Amino acid sequence: MFSTYFKLIKKDLFAFVFYIVLIILTVILQNISPILWGELIKNIQKGELDNFLILAGIVIASLLFSTIFQNLAYHVGSKSAVKLSQIGKTQAMEAIYNQSYEYHTSKKSGKFSVLLNKISDMIFGIYFEFFADTFSSIVGVVLVTGYLFFTAPKYGISIFIIVLLGVIPFLIAIRINIKARTEADRVKTDYLARVADGLIAFETIKSFGKEKFELKLLGKLLSLLTKNEDRYSVSFRAIDFSSGFGTALIIAVNSILLY
Repeated sequence: MFSTYFKLIKKDLFAFVFYIVLIILTVILQNISPILWGELIKNIQKGELDNFLILAGIVIASLLFSTIFQNLAYHVGSKSAVKLSQIGKTQAMEAIYNQSYEYHTSKKSGKFSVLLNKISDMIFGIYFEFFADTFSSIVGVVLVTGYLFFTAPKYGISIFIIVLLGVIPFLIAIRINIKARTEADRVKTDYLARVADGLIAFETIKSFGKEKFELKLLGKLLSLLTKNEDRYSVSFRAIDFSSGFGTALIIAVNSILLY
């Protein structure tokens, strides 16, 4: 599924690459800022104020530009995602219209409309759930790990093992999140498709007195959808916990080495 959407992203490749570059620059500056703050505080404590203004200016500039790059990334990403959503929906409608009559009589109209809406959800998910959140977290871990390798090369293997212990739970949490998202999307598609088909076939349902049957079926789908969306929501807390656990390990290693 993701390969299909990445093929679509090629339609606006320059904006997509520019968005990724801005995300990486944002993460770099966000990770540099705490280090610079630490150096600034050390200089103040030692009374070394010769380069205070220069270092303070660099700290302020890093914070300012990280905010600028982040907002610019979200702006570029949003415009690109909207553009690609329109292209994707147009291509999907062309594919639907090009199918045979037998194909359409064997499918339900409600599912088509839901799948069209899912194109936008998936594209925005790739831009903002994957790259703005997951990808940026991975880049941050790589940057901090690289910094520790350079500041304490003789502890390289130990650092790698400890960082790996922090990254593995994070990757497991992401896998759980993707699985929960896939299942929630599947149930949501079935529910919304049933609602759309029910509205389209309203006269038929009314004629045969099947209102209660349809409502009962919708109730079951809605209950299942609620459970799956709850699991999907909880999976984000697992990502937050594993990310915090990994960060805590890295900070602990850094503190021990500096001590």
